[in-house]
Amino acid sequence: MPPRELTNLPSRGARGAPPGWARTYPSGNGRRRQFQAVNDAHVHHIGDQVLKLVAARLAAIEGGGTSYRYGGEEFCVLFSDRTLEQSLPHLERLRKDIED
Repeated sequence: MPPRELTNLPSRGARGAPPGWARTYPSGNGRRRQFQAVNDAHVHHIGDQVLKLVAARLAAIEGGGTSYRYGGEEFCVLFSDRTLEQSLPHLERLRKDIED
């Protein structure tokens, strides 16, 4: 499945994402309530810009993670060769980068 046009991230059904990955691999899943607040307070055009900004940060994840667009405003980072403990520092750095 090709990357989604808006974010340039592969979708959850993309090739290379192993079947059953959500039950098998450490992953981080973004919250959408914060995004919904932005989208409700501004027009969808601004929401699209926020999605693009977040997706660009997610695409640059370090530590062997691969980012996917899981739903409309939901993203997931999959670490197929890392334990949860090994993945958390990379996810925390990413979270702080997006928050800033």
